[in-house]
Amino acid sequence: MRRSRRARAAKPASRARGKKAIKVFYSYSHRDAALRRKLDTHMSLMRRHGDIDDWYDAKILPGTEWNEVIARKLESPDIILLLISPDFVNSDFCWGKEMARALQKHQEGTAAVIPIMLRPMDDSWENDDVRQPAGSPEQREASHQVAES
Repeated sequence: MRRSRRARAAKPASRARGKKAIKVFYSYSHRDAALRRKLDTHMSLMRRHGDIDDWYDAKILPGTEWNEVIARKLESPDIILLLISPDFVNSDFCWGKEMARALQKHQEGTAAVIPIMLRPMDDSWENDDVRQPAGSPEQREASHQVAES
């Protein structure tokens, strides 16, 4: 089906107003890739409107030094989504590298960190630093509701 000239020429609403896209970095365990793809689907309208410019490691080209690319990409986002699950907590890379740098950027005020519960976990992780960026009790409750659905 051919698109009309008007449809081809139309710019996303946010970009047309000169608004800068928010850079979003997804930190997740590869075992949660299917859930990350679901979240990605929900974010698609914001992407289409030019409101977000999101990145995750599946966008790394084969043969590229993935560790360096992730480290570089982790320096520029406005928002870092921590997709929390037992596998995320179990991953030395997710927990020890990506989350550690994300929390450091949050403390510096250079990025907002949003933990999202992908799968239920016991409450032992709640005393960790990752809970601090979640904000209000209402936001924490919303995160638990996402994990339960």
